[in-house]
Amino acid sequence: MSPVAAAVIVWSLTVVMVVVLVRERSAGRTRYFPRARGYLDQALTNFFEKTYEQIPVVNKEFVRQFFHYSIHLILSGVLKITRYMERMLREIVRLNKKKATAGLEKKETHLDKIAAHKQESALSEPEKKKRKEKALRGEVSRPHELQQ
Repeated sequence: MSPVAAAVIVWSLTVVMVVVLVRERSAGRTRYFPRARGYLDQALTNFFEKTYEQIPVVNKEFVRQFFHYSIHLILSGVLKITRYMERMLREIVRLNKKKATAGLEKKETHLDKIAAHKQESALSEPEKKKRKEKALRGEVSRPHELQQ
């Protein structure tokens, strides 16, 4: 069914209902379908009476739900702030760790250079024995003593 056809049907039914209601009001009594109209009137009256009875309960539930929703919104905001702060703290820890490990990387100092030179210029075992024997015999083993 096209939208135009549906609109024509709804408009026609509305016009018919308005005509029926105007004629009944002018007559002062229900002329068309009195039993069905009486049943419908009673059902609507019962529905609205029950609805009005439930309004205090609905209002009470509305306040309770609104309170819970407000608390939920506040806690959600606190959670977002906490997550943001956690991300920032993790980033700070990461950067601090990066700087700390960069400082631990071994850089060659003058003491390291001296130790390396000592190993390079160390005497071999036969040279050490030879020097020890010379020292025990009292012979000169140091080059600076030769210059005198």
